[in-house]
Amino acid sequence: MLGHVAVDTSRRKAAAAGAERRSEPRVAVQAAVDMHHEAVQHVAELRDVSLNGAFVAVSPVTLSVGAGLRVEFTLPQGFRVSAFGRIAWVRQLPDDRGAAGYGIQFYGLDDINREFIQYYLELAQAGGGAPIAGGRIETRFEVTDPADNQLRVRLTGTLLPLEADSLEEAVCRKLTRLRRGQIFVYIDARDLAACPKASLEHIRAWLERLRFNRTVLGVLVGGNTIGVVQVRRLAREAGIADSLIMFDNRAEADEFWQSIVGQSAPTPGGHS
Repeated sequence: MLGHVAVDTSRRKAAAAGAERRSEPRVAVQAAVDMHHEAVQHVAELRDVSLNGAFVAVSPVTLSVGAGLRVEFTLPQGFRVSAFGRIAWVRQLPDDRGAAGYGIQFYGLDDINREFIQYYLELAQAGGGAPIAGGRIETRFEVTDPADNQLRVRLTGTLLPLEADSLEEAVCRKLTRLRRGQIFVYIDARDLAACPKASLEHIRAWLERLRFNRTVLGVLVGGNTIGVVQVRRLAREAGIADSLIMFDNRAEADEFWQSIVGQSAPTPGGHS
């Protein structure tokens, strides 16, 4: 009798875990998954994902309910997700419900990875498997050159790799039109969210271009958000962090900008 009670309790716990995982919408996706459990790496395939967890298909099934693990996978738009979780339920053999594998419940999902998953879910539920190059590029960044020695860049939201590539092209194109010598740079990253690794590489590329054969002085506007922290790190790696004065708010940044260029901070009139 005690054994029967233990089995029923285990089933109820597994069912509860599955119900909790399904409290958030699941979206189908196919991507390779690296699962790390007790220093052993298992390769599987991601089949669906939500903010609470994911289902991964794998054969043979070797882990049990309750096992803790770390999973890493890349979503179609270039987001590299790394999350800790536990196995909430196991499907030992494929059946009419799906492939053999694990239902994984995430825990302690940090802000960056949560935002990556959330953006993918919203995009997929809106009916788009990939960003539409038209509108999204125009609304997530803008680049202007208000004078022959000035460059202004405004960043918003989460830049996908396609968008970040277009941003790099836009910045480099305008840099070719600026005269040699000192240039003044105004980077507004107040509304920038966390970006995937592939996008950060494009941002690093144009930050590095800023220092080639030029003396740079400028401002970086933004608080202690994830996106701003990422840009500050990239600026250090590009070797221009000491040339960018950090401001938490726009008013102080504008005042400093006026003192170094002799005019009010420009207001962009359009998008690139």
